[in-house]
Amino acid sequence: MNDTQHVGRSDAPDSRHRWVLAAAIAVYALFVAAYALVTPVFEGFDAQAHYAAATFYRAERRLPELTPATVADSYELITQPPLYHALAGLAALGWPVEEARSLAQESTNLYFDKSLSYRQSVVLPGASPAALAPAWIARFVSALGGLLTLL
Repeated sequence: MNDTQHVGRSDAPDSRHRWVLAAAIAVYALFVAAYALVTPVFEGFDAQAHYAAATFYRAERRLPELTPATVADSYELITQPPLYHALAGLAALGWPVEEARSLAQESTNLYFDKSLSYRQSVVLPGASPAALAPAWIARFVSALGGLLTLL
């Protein structure tokens, strides 16, 4: 048997697998980008609570205690493992905490809890890039976590 033919054939499946993986990553990136562009920053399911948890880790730089005060900050601090929230908080360490926290709170749609609106949040005009940056960073951390899952 000719060894060069065997080597050539074994490379073909690896190349095909790489193309399939590259295509899957490209499709994933396309869906992530489309979702990020179409969905307002604080509109995703439980986005306010998840963002509050990430902001807690960014501001406090410690694990939360299991107390009613922690639940008041965000119930996600109690119910979710800290990996995503801690990474999102860590990634946004250089940005101002209070400005970002205020923007998130002001973006809450008061009519949502009364079943008068399908939207959980409102898009505030003139929001500063510094206030929005931590939320976009948290979205990016989430997208990276999804990409790791895909790989």
